[in-house]
Amino acid sequence: MKDNLIYFPDVWQDSMEDLYENLTLDELKEIAQIHEIPGLYKYKKKQKIALIISNILSKEYMWDFFLCASEEELDLFEQMMDDEEILEEDSEELSLMMSYFFRGGYMIWEDDKGITIPAEVKDAYDRMNTPEFRKAHQEYHTAYNYCCGLTTLYGMVSLDEVTRLYNTYENKKIKPEEMLFDVFFPSLKKTKAIIYTDNMLVEHILVHEDGLMDDILKIRSSCDPYIPTRDEIYELSHEIEKPLMVFGNYLMEHMRFPVQTAMGVTELVARMLKIGADPEDVFELLQQQDVTFISQEQADAFAEELVELWMHLRLYTMYGHTPSELEMEEL
Repeated sequence: MKDNLIYFPDVWQDSMEDLYENLTLDELKEIAQIHEIPGLYKYKKKQKIALIISNILSKEYMWDFFLCASEEELDLFEQMMDDEEILEEDSEELSLMMSYFFRGGYMIWEDDKGITIPAEVKDAYDRMNTPEFRKAHQEYHTAYNYCCGLTTLYGMVSLDEVTRLYNTYENKKIKPEEMLFDVFFPSLKKTKAIIYTDNMLVEHILVHEDGLMDDILKIRSSCDPYIPTRDEIYELSHEIEKPLMVFGNYLMEHMRFPVQTAMGVTELVARMLKIGADPEDVFELLQQQDVTFISQEQADAFAEELVELWMHLRLYTMYGHTPSELEMEEL
């Protein structure tokens, strides 16, 4: 009988070391990188595995990693810990939803069994998941919502603006550097959709085209920023923009686009409109990219929906305002 197996009546599970033995060196390297575990290059595979496991099961490393998981991800992780049947429902879809935990080494994929959460991980998480952690997790994500929501609204936003609005709405007194080091930088473990440059948080798509950021800043220099409500910040941080949802539903219901196609087209349209393209430019680009219409009537209806989206979408070039809001102000 192997010492490193956990036995139950008619059930056994490999130890975490055994599970990690099946990982490639590149996979082990990725786990070490996301946790910022240095110096593994000088060890053999078995020693690498032991060092990685000892670190990621420690309270310090686990706390830092799970702090960045969303509430929805944590809830699903706990359900999967408690109910093995969930792991068998749709392993591929669950793997995609829980990719953060796979990258961190807290879930393993076995070809013959699908998803596995090692017993050692479950024990360590149960010890770490205290009321103190839950409070810290809630406070972290409240602050992180301001980073995401305001960047989604403006395209680029200074840390001073983010911190000022956070302190106002949440009755806090943190400094911009605390928002940067304690909230934004830890989030890079999970996603790099937002980039930090020149004391600003910036949508990554704006950084890759020379001069685009400067152009947007010049265009909106005559506007005062739109100040969102606390609820709006939460919705923006969770990618809930009602005009985009309406447009996406139109594509599925009236244009008969598949879900993934509708999402892709909606994302492309939103990106173009937000950086300053007008609806006519977007319409022409979509036609060039093989969006076809069965009749002129359908094309006209689509154009009307596009203009309606533009009128009610919060644009980077208008400092978060919608064209309809600025039109009403002028009137």
